[in-house]
Amino acid sequence: MAAEAAGVPVVPHRGSRVYGMTLIATCQVQTMAESFGTGDSGNELMELLTPTLENGHYLLPRGPGFGVNFTSGVLKKFAPGLV
Repeated sequence: MAAEAAGVPVVPHRGSRVYGMTLIATCQVQTMAESFGTGDSGNELMELLTPTLENGHYLLPRGPGFGVNFTSGVLKKFAPGLV
């Protein structure tokens, strides 16, 4: 990333989502993520895309992938053309 090469910290917009967390975890200059509504109840899709928050820190997924398990119910509701 160009910002990392220049030593410039970046706080990704909506970086608290599982995809932003992966970017942050792989960059040495990343230490923070912009977050909105953490802990607020949202719809099932938003909850799936938000990592677990524990003691003020987001937990990274364990294992391969982003740690998102799209259930058939969520897919039918938010992406009916895929199922």
